[in-house]
Amino acid sequence: MSVGGLLDRSLMLRSLCVSVCQGDMLKQNIEAGVPRNQNIPPELHQVFSNYQLHNVSREDDPTTQQFKTFVEVAAATSYRFPGHADKFGRCVRINLLLGRCIFGTSAMALLIGFLHGWSACEKSIVAAAVELIVRKGVVDIFITRAYSAPRILRNALMANALGNLDAVLRPSPSIKNIRPQFWRSATIPGKLEQVSACWDVAPDITEVFDAKNRQKICSALSLLPYFGTSLPDGSREAGFFAKELAEDLKTCGMISSFSDEEEYCVVGRGALEALQLMFDQDSLPQRHALQLMIALLPHARSGWRGQRPLGLHDVQFMLCQFGRLLKGTMRPRMVLSSREKLIREHVANAFALMADGQGSIEVMSASFRAFLEDMPDVHVVQPSA
Repeated sequence: MSVGGLLDRSLMLRSLCVSVCQGDMLKQNIEAGVPRNQNIPPELHQVFSNYQLHNVSREDDPTTQQFKTFVEVAAATSYRFPGHADKFGRCVRINLLLGRCIFGTSAMALLIGFLHGWSACEKSIVAAAVELIVRKGVVDIFITRAYSAPRILRNALMANALGNLDAVLRPSPSIKNIRPQFWRSATIPGKLEQVSACWDVAPDITEVFDAKNRQKICSALSLLPYFGTSLPDGSREAGFFAKELAEDLKTCGMISSFSDEEEYCVVGRGALEALQLMFDQDSLPQRHALQLMIALLPHARSGWRGQRPLGLHDVQFMLCQFGRLLKGTMRPRMVLSSREKLIREHVANAFALMADGQGSIEVMSASFRAFLEDMPDVHVVQPSA
């Protein structure tokens, strides 16, 4: 298996490079006042016009920018952890786990607020936030469909909104043994257990995070239920959310850089499928997929027109988009409802004010909850006992 075979597929490679830099290229064209498709191959004009595309640069992603603001504002109040030098970092990891991996939206992070620990009190705050979005009929806005894990929870809450919500919000403990997969992936107590597992081991892996090594960080996270999978030999392999949390920690300034930036990156499911399609493989182990991704990096850079350096994680992200193009599963551009526009506007304004130092997380979160409470209820949710 080699990259050489790919080079014969000129259209595919050309599309690959454009997919890498399309976010920066479109942005530059718009800012320069020239046609948005200038310098983009004609065969991709319709794709870029009709489908929902994401920024290649993680730093340019609005949700990521809002998570960064969330952490920076919280850092200004880190004095709340006297005598606990590691506790703030531990809390950041829990908040990012909830915001990025469990729910996947900055709107949910704002609604929950920054949690300064993980006790029964914080768990009840998360559960109450979930009950609120169910009651208001806005689960689809507050829990992302972009990642498979949050999407399972999202679908479970929406499917049961007119029926047995207790099956998701307050399932019988026996479900954990009878339907363990459902418990882990589609119930709130199951999700909270996963957060607890991360909180419990957090003090033990602080030194790993300080090492600033992407592979070591992802390997440490892979030992947790949400961040890795078990291999036949009994070892653990880092998964997509280990990569996501590591990248968020870097973007949010908790890690300045990775020492193995161009040597290691978890290959997510979408990127893995794209590589299998590109190289006609029925399956690819992570280590082989990583080797291919590293080999593709210089070819992707040859088509790069952006101002910033292109990294291995950019290629991983691009492959997810490119895989959708190859499979014909790219999502049409979203048409937002008036309610979603209103909520998004409120979230964007709240984070903008916090970024300008005009409001604390506590104040903005309380304001957001009040804003949602003023909306009419759509579903009846029995209060927690």
